[in-house]
Amino acid sequence: FAVHFPAAPTVTKGVYRTAAGLAAPSTLYSVRQDNVVYTMTVADFSQITVEPDKAIADAVKSFGENGEIKVDVDARINRQYGHELSVGNKDGSRSTVAIFFFNQRLYQLDGRALPPDPAARSSSLIRFQQSLQFFGR
Repeated sequence: FAVHFPAAPTVTKGVYRTAAGLAAPSTLYSVRQDNVVYTMTVADFSQITVEPDKAIADAVKSFGENGEIKVDVDARINRQYGHELSVGNKDGSRSTVAIFFFNQRLYQLDGRALPPDPAARSSSLIRFQQSLQFFGR
């Protein structure tokens, strides 16, 4: 995959947990710049049997638990199916999100503009979301 961060991201390893209680190893890429937090989580489900649609639905649900989903649309990137969200978070921030399942991995991109004026950073969030690409089969 490829995504355009505004600076070199920090990379950390962790565990991604689904709403159904499944755990998968994950890698988190993150940058904080100009009152925006850019993150990309890649959860590796290659050793776990999971339905792609269920993994995406669980990820969407988790964003709904942390705020109000204002927009939830089906999306495609390089023929890969997913969802794009706009979320008003409980802490006053706003997120522009992309969630896709490709090659046994869940990709969860979150551009989060922080208070006090998250709307002022909306173009940065959209550019980040739209930069996501997938390669391979």
